[in-house]
Amino acid sequence: MSFEVEMKKYIRLLNRHYTENFEFDRPYAEAYLRFLLEEIQKHPYHLRAYNQIAIMMMELSCEDYILFLKKAVDRCKEKANPDVLAMCYSNIGYFYIAQEDRYEEAEPYLLEAIRLSDRFDQPFAMLSKVYFEKQDYEKACDFAQAALEVQNGYNNICNYAACLAMTKDYPAAYEIYQSLCENQPFNSQTECVKFVFASLCCAVGDVQNAMQIADEIMQCKQLGNLDRDVDYADAGYLYFQCGAYEKAKLAFERSAFSVSDEYLEAYYYCCCMCGDFNAAETKLFSEIAMLEEAEREKEEDEPKEDLSKKIDTKKETFDRIVKNGEKPVHDFKSTFIWNCLLIECPRHWNFEN
Repeated sequence: MSFEVEMKKYIRLLNRHYTENFEFDRPYAEAYLRFLLEEIQKHPYHLRAYNQIAIMMMELSCEDYILFLKKAVDRCKEKANPDVLAMCYSNIGYFYIAQEDRYEEAEPYLLEAIRLSDRFDQPFAMLSKVYFEKQDYEKACDFAQAALEVQNGYNNICNYAACLAMTKDYPAAYEIYQSLCENQPFNSQTECVKFVFASLCCAVGDVQNAMQIADEIMQCKQLGNLDRDVDYADAGYLYFQCGAYEKAKLAFERSAFSVSDEYLEAYYYCCCMCGDFNAAETKLFSEIAMLEEAEREKEEDEPKEDLSKKIDTKKETFDRIVKNGEKPVHDFKSTFIWNCLLIECPRHWNFEN
């Protein structure tokens, strides 16, 4: 059996196990790694084998996989096929981003990858991520669109829409997410994209669809079909954006999750609009107690923070919203599908076609 056929067999079986079981098949990955190591013993300049070894090293949490692939590229690049070399440069960039968020170091490798070949979507998508993190959203959008032109896959569609949203082109992003959500049931596999769509609905004034998705979150949660602690808070924030303050307050109060600052501000405002100032005050005291407990539980060698300053910030937020009635205004947030907008999203990657 040829190397290419054997390699594709291993990858296909690994991907199938990952999709069916939501976990990496370590024994099979180790067997694949042994096969690859045997291949480079026979063919020391087989760059594609080195590339696959680096990927397996990363998946198996081995050290120095980036250095391993960089050395392999330096050794083999004079004899390598440009497409294979581009794939390796792209993966080095991907490794820097996916594992260590080292965007500056990733950028030159990704640019070299697209200089060598325009056949792969990954380096375009990764460059889009680089510029997204630099908040250069126009440039991020250009590379996301280029990735989509190479491969019209789910991740590339979502990432392009995310970039459009961050350039404030909400209608275009809305249309893309609307098509992705069309005729899709609400469950743990569709939750993240539906939540982003609902947020875009709020941005373009489509309150009806946003409310419907918030209702779906509540229904699924009550039926036990969603398992994240923060699901109720997500629904609460959507209700808040739609002006359904009583529903939002009830949803926030059902969440056991320690909510973000934005969600906390939304809850305070909902309490204010419902006239339940005691609930808002109770939440403030709870937030302060959590800060104090977190500080007490720190190890001796951990840096201590200015607790009084953090408590003052909490109180200032409370006063601004509850006492003064100031409605919190938050910019729309979007992100790449592999850094899902939803906290603890269990399986957003499962959309990949």
